Amino acid sequence: MIPFVDIHTHHFSTRADVISVRSLDVNEYLNKPELINQIFSIGLHPWYLTNENSASNLSIVEDLINHDNLLAIGECGLDKIIHVDYAYQI
Repeated sequence: MIPFVDIHTHHFSTRADVISVRSLDVNEYLNKPELINQIFSIGLHPWYLTNENSASNLSIVEDLINHDNLLAIGECGLDKIIHVDYAYQI
């Protein structure tokens, strides 16, 4: 049986028939680095972008690119309804 693959979750599944790819924002990783002990994706969520943290957060993503458990880069979306300037997000 082919397992169900959840490619965007914020919780790991304990079910044997589910492969979970936990979507982590850099800030979440900084608060709980042990979360990368399972398959994950890493990204810069637009809600948390600031002039002060963008360069260091991008550096963290770059440092994790070759991690054995990293499956994808993301969440790196754009959001027009938040306080972070849309042009800055781009």
